[in-house]
Amino acid sequence: MPLEQSNSGVKDWARVSDLAEVWQVSEKTIYRMLVTGELEGTRVRRTWRVSLASIQKYIRTHTRRAAGPAGA
Repeated sequence: MPLEQSNSGVKDWARVSDLAEVWQVSEKTIYRMLVTGELEGTRVRRTWRVSLASIQKYIRTHTRRAAGPAGA
């Protein structure tokens, strides 16, 4: 996923289109997540950017551990 490069040289921002492609969802889904606050992002004029920290936070809070073997 291409990330925008900051002044520090660290790539730490993703575009909605890039995130949608990686997560295999529509851009509309990502926009909905941003507008509802489910995913944190920054709006700059007419475009949204999502920080790497926000992506990692979302993944941490929405990842479920696999259940153990059946009957265990």
